[in-house]
Amino acid sequence: MLTTFGYDLTGGILVILATARTDQVAWRFLRLTGFLVLALSCGLTTWNVLHPPTASSASHTIMVIAGILSGGCGAALALLAPWSDRHPSAYRMLTLLGGWAGVGAGILHESAALRTGPVPLGILLPVLIVSHAAAALLTGSITVTWLLGHAYLTATRMTIAPLRHFTRLVAWSLTLRAILLPILLLLGWWIAGRAGGTDPTPFTTPGLTAALVNDW
Repeated sequence: MLTTFGYDLTGGILVILATARTDQVAWRFLRLTGFLVLALSCGLTTWNVLHPPTASSASHTIMVIAGILSGGCGAALALLAPWSDRHPSAYRMLTLLGGWAGVGAGILHESAALRTGPVPLGILLPVLIVSHAAAALLTGSITVTWLLGHAYLTATRMTIAPLRHFTRLVAWSLTLRAILLPILLLLGWWIAGRAGGTDPTPFTTPGLTAALVNDW
């Protein structure tokens, strides 16, 4: 669960940063978040490499590659942050690539835990994608806004515009998550019932509840 949350967080940070105007955000703040993503991705990916599943799985290999890609994009962001305002398109491409790679790693990690459950993974996959995307946007927007608020202590030339932008993203992400939560729970209840379990509720299906309310 913590690994899944960590991947969603790293991915969410980069995706949220992709929406920023680089000419309004201090490059030192971008460098800080890049190093943060790099550290989290390296830690999570190292843990997964050292603790592989008992049976070899292609999804585990892809998850490790996605984690490395997310961390690599974080490292590139940290190194290239001083020139981000000159190349905004490259900046957005880099952050979006690393961000969704991190979210993908979280989805793959969660799906591995649900693979042995009574509900077919193919049915759960759309639910996992929507749930993880919403969770990543929420955790990422909160973290970026929190870090940016502290960055004003040293980056005194920044205007209030980026803080307002990220605060709006927090509100939108929270609203989206609040709307999706009951929908996903009801959908999980229906899916578990269709799977033919003895108790058709997501609350008695191992791991399903954790997937649906992930990071809430």
